[in-house]
Amino acid sequence: MGEALPREELQVEVRAASARLSEPKPLLPGVEALLRDAQTRGLGRAVASSSSCGWVEGWLRRHGIRDLLDVVVARDDVTRVKPDPELFLLAATRLETDPGACV
Repeated sequence: MGEALPREELQVEVRAASARLSEPKPLLPGVEALLRDAQTRGLGRAVASSSSCGWVEGWLRRHGIRDLLDVVVARDDVTRVKPDPELFLLAATRLETDPGACV
């Protein structure tokens, strides 16, 4: 079957490959305008991601939208990630909003 790869070494390689692939990706059209509109209307804005906090924060800053968000929840903040709803429930809690009222 071949030589076993050290888990930590493989994780570093996977993270680096993911960063290389995602870095050039542009912000999807309409996202910034939607966030600005929600901010103007006084609506809470959050991101819930199964990626690490460092990766998410970096991506949001690179695209210039971090300051448009009230809450960022990532894998480091929860015990379970997608498809478990824990990420989304924590984001709603931090927004002090009923999860049923979130989009």
